[in-house]
Amino acid sequence: MAAFAVLALGLALGAEQAQGCPPPPPCPACPACPAPAPTPPPKHWTGNLGLGLVSVTGNARSLTFNFNASLEHKTADWILSGKAVGTYGEARAGTGGPSQISAENASLFLRGDWRVTRPFSVYLLGGMETDHPKSVEVRHSQESGVGYAWIDETRGDEKLFLRTDAGMRLAEEYRFQYFPTPGAIYPRLYFLKAPRAAVAFHREVDKRILFSQDLEVIPNLGESRVLANSVTKLTTKLLGPLGFGVSYTVNYDSAPPPPKIPWDTTLAVTLEYLL
Repeated sequence: MAAFAVLALGLALGAEQAQGCPPPPPCPACPACPAPAPTPPPKHWTGNLGLGLVSVTGNARSLTFNFNASLEHKTADWILSGKAVGTYGEARAGTGGPSQISAENASLFLRGDWRVTRPFSVYLLGGMETDHPKSVEVRHSQESGVGYAWIDETRGDEKLFLRTDAGMRLAEEYRFQYFPTPGAIYPRLYFLKAPRAAVAFHREVDKRILFSQDLEVIPNLGESRVLANSVTKLTTKLLGPLGFGVSYTVNYDSAPPPPKIPWDTTLAVTLEYLL
């Protein structure tokens, strides 16, 4: 009991001293801690819009215009994307004469992915293409398949993305000869029923250099025919959202409308607006 009495007396004296002493003043040498920087919101929309122009005068005269655009929107459950490409060119001899169309093609594809898991998705794709120098009036395509993102990560200022696709494509191709003499080609309608395998690799280095490689192979199941497309692109950011892009496209068709040849290549230099 004596020990409890001494302990109670000590606590009471300590409380009286605490009440009698003023609180210590704040330390003037300690500045206020700065507020943490706000975290930027996630960037759901990405893409680019590019325009290119090539003009040649002198012994030969040509003017070529090209356009490309891509847009992608990502959420936890969906990925929506679209791509559009167009090229138009005219050429003639420097001594005069009528101008001839040297390039006239365009394509538009839209795609929607439903993410079953973060890397695995089921997609639907649809689009249309036209290529007059290759005697393709229009080609309508529909496709369904699965995609798997093997790499989709950010390492500091570097972003890496690698995805493979496996799908089934159905297409209707209407053919018409535009050059050199307009005239119908028979059979005018061609059906394509083919599996499709594709690889997409994108790498962003130091937020200023963007490299992408897209490759697809489409072998027809009926009449022997193989389509293959490759797009290699390097983009460098210049100032703010403006960038400079160089792309090399290869299109292969093992059985094009006669008398066309299987290979087409395009080297394009564009000024781009980056989202």
